[in-house]
Amino acid sequence: MMCNFAPTPFRLVEKMRIIIPLAILLFLTNISEAQDYTWWNTKHNWDGKTPWQNYMTLSAKYTGPNALPVPEITTGKLPKSSFLEVGIAGHISGGDQTVNGVLNTIIKAGKKAALGIYFVPYEVYNMDTNTSRNIRNTRDYDGQGNSVGDVYISGYYQILTHQKYRPDILLTFGVKTASGNNLEAARFTDAPGYYFNLSIGRTIPFKALNFTSIRHYIMAGMYVWQTYSSQYKQDDAVLYGAGIELTHPHFIIEEQVGGYFGYINNGDRPVVSRLSIRSNRDKLINYKLLYQQGFVDAPYTTLVISTTINLDRIKQSLIKDKEFNSTTTAP
Repeated sequence: MMCNFAPTPFRLVEKMRIIIPLAILLFLTNISEAQDYTWWNTKHNWDGKTPWQNYMTLSAKYTGPNALPVPEITTGKLPKSSFLEVGIAGHISGGDQTVNGVLNTIIKAGKKAALGIYFVPYEVYNMDTNTSRNIRNTRDYDGQGNSVGDVYISGYYQILTHQKYRPDILLTFGVKTASGNNLEAARFTDAPGYYFNLSIGRTIPFKALNFTSIRHYIMAGMYVWQTYSSQYKQDDAVLYGAGIELTHPHFIIEEQVGGYFGYINNGDRPVVSRLSIRSNRDKLINYKLLYQQGFVDAPYTTLVISTTINLDRIKQSLIKDKEFNSTTTAP
């Protein structure tokens, strides 16, 4: 008796001929929906020609907290040792809540020079509709997502070292790369920049309340970044800052105030206050807690918790282990 149906393998082939095209169609439909900016075009009366970036304001006030932050406020001197800082930061504003990782390292090259790298490896954000669509004019429909941040590469050179009648003087210069993504959501600018500054500081004895010393410093320089504006190809900002550092045998308290004053005046004049406390132990690992409050064009309140690893101690330990192994294996 002949069967009136095909063997099982042939039936599977027939089914796959239907399923595969259907799956491809659904996939393409999802891509089309994800890339559909009709709502944005209508809302902002897009003329179909002007680059959509021109409808956004790429300044500290109208972007995410890691897009154009106030750079490091330098203290006039290099750190005592090379270090790697690993931490997590939380930022809160009226319409934007952000959490991101922090990677920061400074590698010393002798007593007068050092190389620094700062990076936001991952950022998760949640913007309300008004902030995302109306205030920042982003193309992020729901205002939620994640991003990878910019890399900042800095060079430091110790011009003078503190002596009896002279302060510490440190020259800093660096670049902001365009490695950050998600320009559509105003998380990063996808544009390069550079900065340089000169900081002057001095440490004096301070014996009150069991402290050992107090340090005061000031900083001034320039911060420049590329824009998408047809009128201003770049924004030039005066960079400034000052701070006080109190050292205790077990911890260090530091207060800084600084910011930059942009030329365009489109939300490019942020001011921040940074209060930090960090452990002061002669150990491999130390801990740091930083609270930052933004003012003027800096709409965020920030809290950072981090761990600092002394890379020089690791290097010394490796050298000792190598010397020990060489001694024990010698004939």
